[in-house]
Amino acid sequence: MVKVKNRYVLVRLESTDKAKLNIPGHELYREMLRLISEFHGDFGHAKCSRITVKIMEDDIAVIRVPADDSTIAFSVLPFIRVLKGVSLTASILFVGRSIRTLQKRLVKIRRNELTMMLSKCESLYERKKVLEAIRSVTGKIEFEGRTES
Repeated sequence: MVKVKNRYVLVRLESTDKAKLNIPGHELYREMLRLISEFHGDFGHAKCSRITVKIMEDDIAVIRVPADDSTIAFSVLPFIRVLKGVSLTASILFVGRSIRTLQKRLVKIRRNELTMMLSKCESLYERKKVLEAIRSVTGKIEFEGRTES
């Protein structure tokens, strides 16, 4: 028996009109299959029928694709423009071979977002809240050569 190798993709769904995204995974799955059928025909639809989509957070989706079919599935992601009446853009953040690597990359991405928020803080209260969020993600904070725990 042959083991099926999968590729896991982190996809960011960003609303173009800054609306709150509350999109279930099956909606993204249906739109992907529709676009695959449109671009690649019945062959593409049959090859990519084993795709699995999970929405982790409001703006992050994880897509599991068999490794052999990954190029077909990835080719339609930039063309996803509307889901459930909300206009959005889908961008690929990371492609990995395991869920563990995806989790590590997502923590890294979220940590970078928090540090960007820290530089934009105006009040001391906002800065303290962002520092607490960073500490909850990393366990330590390093600024200007000194480490805080």
